[in-house]
Amino acid sequence: AACICDLVARWRHAARFAECKKKVQHVHRELMRQDHDLPLCPYCIEFVKEQPSSGKVTFHCGHCFHMTCANRFFCEHQEKDGLCPICCEGMPKVREDKAESEVQGSPISSVGQSGRSFLLTSLRRMYPETISEACMLRWASCHIEIWVQEVARPKYQSLLCRCRRR
Repeated sequence: AACICDLVARWRHAARFAECKKKVQHVHRELMRQDHDLPLCPYCIEFVKEQPSSGKVTFHCGHCFHMTCANRFFCEHQEKDGLCPICCEGMPKVREDKAESEVQGSPISSVGQSGRSFLLTSLRRMYPETISEACMLRWASCHIEIWVQEVARPKYQSLLCRCRRR
């Protein structure tokens, strides 16, 4: 029974990483396209532009979220109620030797540095086991190509090995 549980846990670990990698690639693909506004909800990293207007909210600044994602953000950050989650969020600290326009050749487009930082924060919130705080801060000052190259599967800690150590 323990082997089956470990096998299921290992499969879930691999599936979770695959989901994370897919989201990072999704963000990469959309940020590389400079011909449009970001069609992704920056909170959940899913398409939002195709939603009916009752299912999305567009702030005065132009940033667009799923209505449920915006509501979730405001429940978590009640002091920012009614403000655009991207525009009111503090960016992760970018290394001081990098100016916003110098983010190593990365397309900024209409998303902007604050949008990239919000996307990184969302990825970190969704996949903390894969995207560490240090990784998020490093990626904030890197070309988006680095995000895809550096995302790595965390080592699986077998349930059986953990039981033996006790």
